[in-house]
Amino acid sequence: MRRPRSTIRQKLVTGMMLTSTTVLLLTGMVLVVSDIVSFRRSLVRALETRASILAINATAALAFQNPDDARQILSALKTDPSTVAAALYDQQGDLFATYPETASAGLVPAQPGSVGHRFERSALVVTLPVAQERRSLGTLYLRSDLRSLDARVRLDALVVLLAVAGSVGVAFALSTWLQRGIARPVRALAEVARNVSDRRTTRSGRTWSPTTRSVC
Repeated sequence: MRRPRSTIRQKLVTGMMLTSTTVLLLTGMVLVVSDIVSFRRSLVRALETRASILAINATAALAFQNPDDARQILSALKTDPSTVAAALYDQQGDLFATYPETASAGLVPAQPGSVGHRFERSALVVTLPVAQERRSLGTLYLRSDLRSLDARVRLDALVVLLAVAGSVGVAFALSTWLQRGIARPVRALAEVARNVSDRRTTRSGRTWSPTTRSVC
């Protein structure tokens, strides 16, 4: 007769645990996605700001067709380890200067491509026009890796997993404590129903036999 009681207790604890865990996972996923989207936007803003500063500094080098000055301007990117490649293109779209100076074709394209930003598989690329007094002088190309974004995703996932693990432990303790107050009336009601059923069974099981008279 103890199996139904343990079953009720287990179902209550399991239901509470599943509900709390599901809510926490959904909330964590929403927060992680929101944080990743916000972090991607901040990466784009930071790289576009860096590109704007470089474009302003590179106007003279492109205007006077001085590739040495252009390479020197791009060499300032050494201070930023996330920037893996950069390039300046002239008005005709030909390669003018690169960073690093021996950049391979896989890092720096032969043509600048469309203006704007885009996320590739493992990099963020920003292409910005270089102009002076509304006169186009060329194009700037910046390529940054996504190590900071990958680290952010891992950190968010770790925080969510730790939060879920800790909350599951707290939820288990609370559900175990709460289920006693919930299960006790149910068990009492089941006990009453069982006693009533037992009494009815006992009464219906009685057989009546009439007294037989012997005939002399």
